[in-house]
Amino acid sequence: MGKTGKILLVLLVLGLADAIYLAAVQLGSIPLYCTTSDFINCQTVETSIYSKVFGVPITYGGVAWFVVAMLLFFAARSKRIKMIAPLWYVLGMGAAAYSLLSMYALARICEYCILLDTVLIAIGILAIKINK
Repeated sequence: MGKTGKILLVLLVLGLADAIYLAAVQLGSIPLYCTTSDFINCQTVETSIYSKVFGVPITYGGVAWFVVAMLLFFAARSKRIKMIAPLWYVLGMGAAAYSLLSMYALARICEYCILLDTVLIAIGILAIKINK
């Protein structure tokens, strides 16, 4: 595994951990620890109309996305997987765009969501770089 692969793996683990935390908060299993100010308010973001798609919390989709992404990462020896994985990673960038637009609409941000969005965008960029 090269340097880019190692960076990708670290980002996948970081993103999965963040997504699991946010999903556990959504389930009510653990409290939300977040800075609260006029601009930073995770509670507002996590309970907004944008936090669910078709009634399903987007954090659950985040966990599923990262699990699949990690499976694709470890199965990348297959030619078929090498073709599918970058598309999956770029799909994550679309999810980040949705999240960022929802925070813009709310005029509030969530620290954990920003971290997750940054990770998703970085993974998409790395996927493009790896498959040039």
